[in-house]
Amino acid sequence: MAKRTLPSEGLAVICDAVKANATAAENAGTAVTALSQAMAQGFEELEAAINDFPLVTAFSLPANTEDWTLDNNETSDYKYYHDVTADGVTVYDVAIVNISRASFQAARLCGLCPQNETLAGAIRIRAKSVPTSVIAAEYYVCPGKESEQNQTTQENQEMEES
Repeated sequence: MAKRTLPSEGLAVICDAVKANATAAENAGTAVTALSQAMAQGFEELEAAINDFPLVTAFSLPANTEDWTLDNNETSDYKYYHDVTADGVTVYDVAIVNISRASFQAARLCGLCPQNETLAGAIRIRAKSVPTSVIAAEYYVCPGKESEQNQTTQENQEMEES
């Protein structure tokens, strides 16, 4: 029985197709590797962003005059204030305060100021009058630009000293 042979041009076409498929497979492997590396880097960045996100801290505004201070020098209608202890807060930071839905009525009745002030280690909450019931709230702090610059300056000074 005679062997069948492929024409030389047919064999060349098949060989070229096999080589092209092999190259495509190599390129696909490179693309998959690059995609995996990009995804891993993206997850690392996401994890860092989550870890850097400010923590939410719950607190209550008291409903007694002993815990509120009357500020006779204040020129606005918000003459009463209460300082909420907030470790690590500086005057450069921004504090976002959210009042719980259950406390909206109490906040409205005492004329709670929609803005607050940050001090060294505290957040100052102002009101037109002392609340008649406890106000539940939460805050988170975003570092201010000046605070970040001061930290970078301090880190640079520490590196120079060592």
